[in-house]
Amino acid sequence: MVPLFLQCPTEPQPLALSVEDGAHLIGLRNSKMWEVISAGLVIPIRLGRRTLIPYAELQKLLARPQPEIDAALTAFKANRGAR
Repeated sequence: MVPLFLQCPTEPQPLALSVEDGAHLIGLRNSKMWEVISAGLVIPIRLGRRTLIPYAELQKLLARPQPEIDAALTAFKANRGAR
């Protein structure tokens, strides 16, 4: 499902997106977006039971150098396996 703001480019960009919409927007699977969040590359906002990703956080993620992203995800996977 394509979010409404992607269907209507003249609409203002939202301040925050659901994890699913954020993943879709930058071309990731939901599980990979949760991994990115868990690795600390994106800082989400919790509102009740909802987890939202500020649009600015997605922009920061995309501006990071690829080696930095790879290193953070590798470190997260290594720490997750050590538990």
